[in-house]
Amino acid sequence: GKQDSYLFTSAGTYQVTLVVTTKNGCVDTAALNTPIEIATSPKISILGDSTGCTPLSLTFNGNIISPDSAVLNWNWNFGNGAVSNLQNPLPVTYSQPNQYTVTAVAYNNAGCADTAYRQINLLAPPDVNAGIDTTICKFGNYVLQPSGALNYVWEYNPDISCMNCANPTVSPDSTTTFVVHGTNALGCSAVDSITVQVIQPGSLATSGNDSLC
Repeated sequence: GKQDSYLFTSAGTYQVTLVVTTKNGCVDTAALNTPIEIATSPKISILGDSTGCTPLSLTFNGNIISPDSAVLNWNWNFGNGAVSNLQNPLPVTYSQPNQYTVTAVAYNNAGCADTAYRQINLLAPPDVNAGIDTTICKFGNYVLQPSGALNYVWEYNPDISCMNCANPTVSPDSTTTFVVHGTNALGCSAVDSITVQVIQPGSLATSGNDSLC
């Protein structure tokens, strides 16, 4: 027989009735025994940060834009192999720099669903190298030469000539570790350290019969 379609734009219960009229004016009516239940489709979005430097833990929240009384079920895929079925999942850790797509699907008991996406861009930290551990004599000095970053800041130490320069001079009286924070052009930072071992001057004991040249 003939088929017809109708678009329901609002949720609710609908009694569907078909009325047929022939060319001669004869009329017949048929109705569905069971009313049609039209459920509300959820509307969601994802809240959370979209960029940062690895390794990084990000928190995402499922935001219900059009709330109703229906209980929603959630399925998350964070693009790094991690998943969750909570509306507000636990923090997710990203260890590798990359672009990831976070996907959240929310569906109600009627099977109506909505899907939200969020693109996140995770950046690489610099490969900061403070230098190879070295040895100096007491009262000597050493010029630090870090590499791998664009800008450097050294942690405070009274034996360092400056903290916000790349190549400060150090002159410790005893073995000391110097820590540097390096930042790249992306704004990501990393930390490394170098230990300067200080050799103390020796002492020489002599007796009355000894002579020194």
